[in-house]
Amino acid sequence: MASSTSKFDSGPMACQDSFANISLTTDQGSCSGKTVFITGAAAGIGQASAILFATAGADRIALADYIDATITRTSALKAAVDAGKPVPEIVILSIDVRNVQSIEAGLREMTAHWGHIDILINNPGNLTEAEIQSPSLAAKGIERWRLTWESHIKGTYSVARALIPLLLQGTDKTVVNVTSIGLPVATLGARRYQLSRQSIESLSEDLVLTCGKEGLLAYSMCAGPKTMYENSRFANDEVAFGDEQVEHAGDLLVSLTSTRREWLFGRQISSAWSMRELLARKSEIIRDDLLKNDLSFKTLVRDTKQADQRIRGRVPRSSY
Repeated sequence: MASSTSKFDSGPMACQDSFANISLTTDQGSCSGKTVFITGAAAGIGQASAILFATAGADRIALADYIDATITRTSALKAAVDAGKPVPEIVILSIDVRNVQSIEAGLREMTAHWGHIDILINNPGNLTEAEIQSPSLAAKGIERWRLTWESHIKGTYSVARALIPLLLQGTDKTVVNVTSIGLPVATLGARRYQLSRQSIESLSEDLVLTCGKEGLLAYSMCAGPKTMYENSRFANDEVAFGDEQVEHAGDLLVSLTSTRREWLFGRQISSAWSMRELLARKSEIIRDDLLKNDLSFKTLVRDTKQADQRIRGRVPRSSY
């Protein structure tokens, strides 16, 4: 029989408890010379990440979103100047990740200027406060499920698939897929969101299995309710999801990707952690193969012939 297990207690929630009382670190590594592509860049984690990548000295940043990301671009340019870093080249790409043609058009625009990408922050999102407050199983509820799954699963996969050739031309070849720390807890109004995000973790593993031999590195970052559900009731949920803000998530993303970290492949990192603590436990994580979810299969030893006979309705004498 198969049972869902985690190699770090009981999953992302337990991971956060195990790294209790860890605060935000601001010692991001240098991102000088790096080309970064961020989806969902107009707000939230995507916006915070863009600003912090500029602060850390990234050379080029692509801001992809179906919402106008002009504010993000302006804030990122100012952040670079304030930090005393060279002003990065920033392009805004109007991309709907649910639409493959939209992705391809955006990439054509970008590749006219850049020939590679070093880091992909894959961060699409689709959840509104109205949907949380008024969950529905009616026809409109089905449509919301479709939109969410197209955004998170189809969108995340489509962006990664389209960018892999450019990533393999880069130096870091790193993909970080953003998911949710609340996956283990069924929550009214957000379950379709949580389930679709859960699939993203498997996508990170699949990317490594598919393109790892060519140097592609992929892992997931689990973000908490104050980053994923900003200003919603989840921000004060009684469940101890964590209290990190979007800056925590952005800070960790920049810190993680400032150097290629092959030991993180296929793993899940919480946005509540600090880089300092994560690195301090690197040996433990590698040794015990932590920060992963898997399925453990227990093989039941049976007499194949006897099992076949029972399926056919014939029970051998030894079973009487």
